[in-house]
Amino acid sequence: MASAIEYFTSTGWNRNCNAIRQTMDIRSTDTLPLPDIPVTVLLVSGQPVDRSSLQQILARSRWKLQVRATCPQGLALLRQRRIPVVICDAGQSDTNWRSLLREMSHLSSPPSLIVSSRLADERLWAEVLNLGGYDVLSTPFDGREVLRACFLAWQNWERSTIVSYSISAGCSL
Repeated sequence: MASAIEYFTSTGWNRNCNAIRQTMDIRSTDTLPLPDIPVTVLLVSGQPVDRSSLQQILARSRWKLQVRATCPQGLALLRQRRIPVVICDAGQSDTNWRSLLREMSHLSSPPSLIVSSRLADERLWAEVLNLGGYDVLSTPFDGREVLRACFLAWQNWERSTIVSYSISAGCSL
């Protein structure tokens, strides 16, 4: 039986093959990729320690951090600017990440949502994925895991945005 990479190569899906290779490389090497251009990440959290930690993690990269303390404030920013990656604290009391995810789905280019929680487990991860979120990060944040999750979420957003615009323009993929 052929591997996924051999299958995609033999069927002409080189772009998908390269995406799979890159994803496999991210998980198997010590080098973390960075976007070629500055990319904004929105953190929705009222936790000062989360803000401080993410600022330190993203400070030496091309990632730009925007912070909003509440889900309504985060959603207001998302309606004004296209932001590809959102990290939302699962403990938000004003409006939870589920409501934010539902509201984001109505945006023209919905961002990839990463939920953060100090109680991150398989159950939360499964719920996030089943509802359309992208990933779950444990707090306190691990720098390598944050960069990996943000990069992959950004790639996911880019691919979905390209497909969305291609379909709306009448292009076939």
